[in-house]
Amino acid sequence: MFASYGRKRVVPMIIVIAATLLVIYQINRFNVQIISHTHHHEDINAPKTIAKNLPTTGLTTPTSSSIAKFVCGKANTICSDDIDDRIDCFPNGLATEAACVERGCCWKVSNGFSVPSCFFPVNYGYRVRNSSSLTSPTFTAALQRCNNPDYKSKGLINIMASVVYQHHASLLQLKFYDPRYHQSPSPQQSNISYGMGDFEIYYNQNPFALKILRKSTGRTIFDTSTGGFIFENSLIQLSSTLASKDIYGIEGDSPRKDTFNWHTWKTFSQKLDQNTEESKQSEFPAYAVNEDNNNYHIVALQDNLNAKFILQPKPSITMTSNIRERQLELRIYAGENPILNFYSNYYNASVKDPAIHNIRFIRTMKTRLLASIKPTALKVPIQEFQPAGLNHSTTQKSNVKLKIQLQRWAMPYNNTYVVMSWMTKSSPNSYDYITLLCKKEKELKYKSCYHKWINMCHSDVVVTDLIYDKKSTYYIVYYTYSCNKANVCGFIIKDFTLLDISSPNILTPQDDGYGFVRQPHPLIPPIKVNMTNTKQQYNVSRYRHSPYMTASGLYTFNFGIDHILTYDLKWYHGEKSLMWDYVAIYRHYPKNVGDYIDGQWCWVANFNNSCNTVVEFERNEHYYMAYISYDYKNARYLISETAKYHNFTNWMGKYYRSLKSLRISDIIIPGTYCSSCYNMSAPMFTPWSQTQTENIANQLRDGIRYFDLRVKYLSWLRSKFWFSHNKYLSNISLKSFLNTIKTFISKYVIEIVILHFVDFYDFSKDSIHDDLLDIIFEQLEDYLVPTAYIDKMLESIWKGNKRIIVVYDQKSRCPKYQSNDLIWNAIHSIKPRFTREKKMTFRIGDLDRVDNKSLSVIQFTRFQQLEGQIPLSLQTLSNGINAQIDDWLFAKRNKISGNIITSNYYLGNNMIYLAIKRNIEMGKLANLHFDHTMKPSI
Repeated sequence: MFASYGRKRVVPMIIVIAATLLVIYQINRFNVQIISHTHHHEDINAPKTIAKNLPTTGLTTPTSSSIAKFVCGKANTICSDDIDDRIDCFPNGLATEAACVERGCCWKVSNGFSVPSCFFPVNYGYRVRNSSSLTSPTFTAALQRCNNPDYKSKGLINIMASVVYQHHASLLQLKFYDPRYHQSPSPQQSNISYGMGDFEIYYNQNPFALKILRKSTGRTIFDTSTGGFIFENSLIQLSSTLASKDIYGIEGDSPRKDTFNWHTWKTFSQKLDQNTEESKQSEFPAYAVNEDNNNYHIVALQDNLNAKFILQPKPSITMTSNIRERQLELRIYAGENPILNFYSNYYNASVKDPAIHNIRFIRTMKTRLLASIKPTALKVPIQEFQPAGLNHSTTQKSNVKLKIQLQRWAMPYNNTYVVMSWMTKSSPNSYDYITLLCKKEKELKYKSCYHKWINMCHSDVVVTDLIYDKKSTYYIVYYTYSCNKANVCGFIIKDFTLLDISSPNILTPQDDGYGFVRQPHPLIPPIKVNMTNTKQQYNVSRYRHSPYMTASGLYTFNFGIDHILTYDLKWYHGEKSLMWDYVAIYRHYPKNVGDYIDGQWCWVANFNNSCNTVVEFERNEHYYMAYISYDYKNARYLISETAKYHNFTNWMGKYYRSLKSLRISDIIIPGTYCSSCYNMSAPMFTPWSQTQTENIANQLRDGIRYFDLRVKYLSWLRSKFWFSHNKYLSNISLKSFLNTIKTFISKYVIEIVILHFVDFYDFSKDSIHDDLLDIIFEQLEDYLVPTAYIDKMLESIWKGNKRIIVVYDQKSRCPKYQSNDLIWNAIHSIKPRFTREKKMTFRIGDLDRVDNKSLSVIQFTRFQQLEGQIPLSLQTLSNGINAQIDDWLFAKRNKISGNIITSNYYLGNNMIYLAIKRNIEMGKLANLHFDHTMKPSI
């Protein structure tokens, strides 16, 4: 009876248990995990998680036996032990343990600087409720918020996530949205089906995370498993790991690798709001990451102009946006040429260039493409070079002459190097380059051994570091970029030349026949030179070379103004330097001769008094320069002199103690000529109308305190006052300019700015001057310095909260402002003369002021063309005078009677530093003789 009863009960129990196990097995199969952590997920970067038997598809989940051992939510908060993995949960304000726990975050006190103590748990965010089929080009998933507290505002419980191929297989759209307000996106191209595309895409269900790989390499390019996913009414936050720390596009620059320390960046926003249409259009939150093997991708946020980015040392990036549209859309551009994909998709344009020079996306893109990658990385067709199939009849009209020679170096190199040179009768195209093709005896094809972009060359002669091999054949080939009638674009051969050993001109003129070249090799760094094999000279240089640094941009007709500035290293007494002296740039104070920025050095003997580098200009950083000589006695290099590229954003406040006892007429004030002429409306005439490369905000940061302003009246526009250079109009309005000045002066209270309204165009009625002055007074009246303050000390001016001097010729004013004591009269201006030898001089008496209470400005400008030459641009003329400005100010800085100095393209000279240095010296002298018992009247 007992046995019969047992069988009746046991069999159903076995069936129930088997069914339960089957259900669990099916759930586990569906809930496969690809994204996990060592403590909370598996290693997402491990290639072993990608199943070998999985077909290469567009959207997939891998087969894996790993099961999630946790769920998202506050009750199961899992904190990472890896500090570099932390996503800051309290980026603003003071974090406390109580406030941190209230947000559902982890609290672990950190000792490191900038390391967050409050950070997101890895299982913070959303989980998948259900999802669509993976075999479709559109993947959608319904997400439900985990049991996490609200972060700042009310969090959305249910949202949707979608992954869609758009337009082509190299563009992927990621979208997170509130389904109550937005619909699921649809693919723009129906022929992208399952198994196609450039991406492998995996997702994790609980918590939800996406992982995107480049199919061709298996490299992860986007991975949200770092946690910290927030979707609230007024805040959306998403984090992803980065393929490398070589990221650029943030603030138009590339952050250094040591800045991945939870620092907040903003892409393409002016640091001082200028409220101009140009600045608004140029804002676009996006970043590009270099992966490896010349592969890179772009991640762009659509319609999120106020997005911010935080870089973590993992490396990873956190994107936050305060939008209220309840959606976040990202587009990932990969493929062979992400730049072309981005440009053609975002601007809906036909692309023919291999790099986009007129795109307002990444300012450094042009510089980086041409300076740092090979032409093959552009993934466009390149004509194959085979001498047997080419002849010079096809290149007779190329107007290019090529030459390839050898140059021998004796001690300490003892090698022969290949030298390339070229001559062209016309300007090179934007993407022309020369390459040195070499082939050994048994090789069938030529390969590129060295290349150089033409527009990145400072000379038409390039000394390579390629050692000549007698068993190899060498050709120099000139490539140009062109498109045929079928719009097929690529690099074609324009000319080529063989290295002929039997030629009598095989050696360069610098080679004296004995192999003793009188200069160091320009590409071989000092650290690789065996100095024991060099001829002994003086131990150290007997002359002080007073090194200093300036910055410069370059104007080209094709590109316009290159906003990426590079440093110029300069020094005096170059003719007194020793052969093995060199200069270098450091990111810190120079202590170790070899600790300079990689590649940023030059031999003094190879230049006159300056050399140019390719360091990109970062205004928030301090750069140092060192002049280094070799000490034969101790057999080592020594740093003999150093210089610093200063940050002069708040130089008056910084040197307040030295300047407070001086009057405004006692100090030298650095300024710019035609200050707002940096963005001209007529591109064809820009080379001869543009006078500056920097906008007003940057000029203020660099230390400029005098602005030369020329206003044009446009009656048909809503904003009627714009800046102009003669008849050439700029794109800068008076309103945006005043907003920038007011923003700056409100932040830095111990500063004085002079606004000199010099010329007026199309002011047909006197009342127009009243309208202009009304706008100025409406914006700046509270900060205007009265004319009576000319005799007061700077300390008194600042205590009176007066910071702006407006100069407006009395003859141009209407009765309303004729006797207004807040408007200063016109300033006497002085311009230098130039001799036939192109030397700058002043007439006797030009620099004499009427009295010590008046202001005068020295305009270091030149608009006369060079004798027998037509200037390519105003910058060409400015480059010739900038070096003379430095020499003149260096020699006359303590004898200058004029107290305002201006120039075009001011970054190419050292006038700001020399002026401030002279002011400090004058201030110390005045303080030494100042009777502190006499209090200045306020």
